[in-house]
Amino acid sequence: MAEVLVTFLFKSAHTMAKWLVHTGRKDLVEEQVWIKDGSTVKYQMLWRSGTWYVTTSDDNEPNFEADKEGRLDMGWIEGPNIEESEFHETIDGCWEDWEFSTNMNEVEQARVIEGWEDDTYEFMEEDGWMLDDTYYYAHASELTIEPAMD
Repeated sequence: MAEVLVTFLFKSAHTMAKWLVHTGRKDLVEEQVWIKDGSTVKYQMLWRSGTWYVTTSDDNEPNFEADKEGRLDMGWIEGPNIEESEFHETIDGCWEDWEFSTNMNEVEQARVIEGWEDDTYEFMEEDGWMLDDTYYYAHASELTIEPAMD
């Protein structure tokens, strides 16, 4: 019994693979959703690229499950052979956009943008905003995948 268990554990660990997954050039959008007292702020940043480590349950490249537009939420990568993913880095933010709930007037919107430009997360948290969620969207067709060097 012990010999069978050791063999199984060796084979399981041996068949897993780790991959470095790069998004396409200017294809990664980070979206943060902030909430406070019934108001919502959505901040988006376009990155030149981003990188994740993805571990598969076999020796094959990750088999990603994209949405109907071909996009992946890189923060919650899913697929039949994907065991886990880990954010590595984003490179060179090159564009940003803001969306505000309709109950926020232009003065409040300008104050949030100015506060973000001065102190980013610190401003938002000190001003009572709570980060509700963060998404990283990229197109599956634009990914570059290579074996990760340990």
